[in-house]
Amino acid sequence: WLQRFGAASEAAAAVKRVLEAEDHYEVFGVTQQRFDGSSLKSLYRQLSLALHPDKNHARGAERAFQRLSEAHGVLSDAALRSKYDVELHMKNLARGPHKKKPPPQPRAYTQSHAQSHTHTHTSTHSHAYTQQQQQQQ
Repeated sequence: WLQRFGAASEAAAAVKRVLEAEDHYEVFGVTQQRFDGSSLKSLYRQLSLALHPDKNHARGAERAFQRLSEAHGVLSDAALRSKYDVELHMKNLARGPHKKKPPPQPRAYTQSHAQSHTHTHTSTHSHAYTQQQQQQQ
């Protein structure tokens, strides 16, 4: 089960990619400039099969499937896509012409990593303190 749906699985990677997508185009793995409406249907079918919560039991699969459905709804309708493109363009202008995507947030340390780091840090200081005490005597 962990191999198919765990954090390192293809299913989890697909969920993560969709949830971290900055816009509807990125949900489908394309850019706005390279978008081809004729291939949208097949891309949607492939991704919906991979992300559907009945098939994909990875954490966040339901949210990813909802995001995929929303992106498909917008990009498959010419009027909605046109409105979305304007909003996306305004958002990119507000970000600035030379600014790139913001850097990813640093990953939080796990509890076990924090404990092992604290233990190492504390034991190093204890050892140094003990050596200092011995030298003074």
